[in-house]
This record gives sequence, C-alpha cells and structure tokens, in this order.
Amino acid sequence: MVIKPGIYLQMRRQAAGLSLRQAAEIGFAALPHRDLDRVERQLALLEQDATHVSRAVIARLQLAYDFSREIYEQLLDHHFAGPGGAEPRLCRRCACSEHDACLIDPASSLPAACRWVAADLCSRCAGPGDDVAEGDAAPARSDETEGDNAPAPDPAPMSDPATLQDEAA
Repeated sequence: MVIKPGIYLQMRRQAAGLSLRQAAEIGFAALPHRDLDRVERQLALLEQDATHVSRAVIARLQLAYDFSREIYEQLLDHHFAGPGGAEPRLCRRCACSEHDACLIDPASSLPAACRWVAADLCSRCAGPGDDVAEGDAAPARSDETEGDNAPAPDPAPMSDPATLQDEAA
C-alpha cells in the first residue's frame, strides 16, 4: 500500500525530530511571528492531504527537513491519478528512500547513511525483533547523483502567508 503524500511529509518531519511549529519557524523564518500560527495550521492541513501548496512552499519545507520532491510528487500522482507507475520504496517507519536516506546513526550520533535491512525497513529504524535481511541494497544517497538531492534554490521570502495556498486549480 502506498502512503498518502501528506503522511510522507509528516513521517519525514517526525524523523527529523521537528514539530509542526519548528518546521514552520525554520522554513518560513522571514514571516512575522503572528503569521507562523497560520503557516503551522496550513502545514497541518498539508499533512492531512486537506490542502495543496505551491512548489515554493515545498522548497521552503525542504529548508526545515529532508525529503524528496521526486518521491512527494510520485505520491501526489498516485494519490490523485491512481496506481499506474512504480511505487516508491519507503521505510515503513520513517519514510526514507534512496532519494532521502537517514544520514545520522542514532547509536553514535555520527554521520552514517542508512541501508535497507528489509523490503520496507531501513537500518536506522530496525530494532530488536524485526525480521531483517543482511546485505540488502543501501538507500544511501549517491554523491554522484544530483537530481533530487541537489540543494533547493533559496525561495523568495513570502510576504503573505495566504500564498501558502496554490492558486492553480
């Protein structure tokens, strides 16, 4: 079963250890404090798939936490157009993928990309009692790959939080 796009964003935010408020504060730091309440509410709706946002907002979220625009767009397509393409391989606990691997080893707090230990479980999330297969392909990012892993361009500051809503129908 493919997760919904909002659940993917929520899982990646939670994997980064951020609350909705923290994601709003980091990604939308240029907004006055009173507008962050509105941004936080919009992000909650986004994670519930109750609203949709522009690519500029997605780029701002990527300033706050790591996720793949490519995976997010695949999930959007799957959610709205139905099955058709290949389903992305995601960890069932943190939603990491080949495009956005976990990069910190929780045991040592040192940089170390996770790897697949089961079809839907990464090494960072695996725990005692999980059925894991040693030697599976790693979801770690490739330094030779640009694409989705390239840093997002710095989006223009938002002057009006109402621009969170995508105007295009």
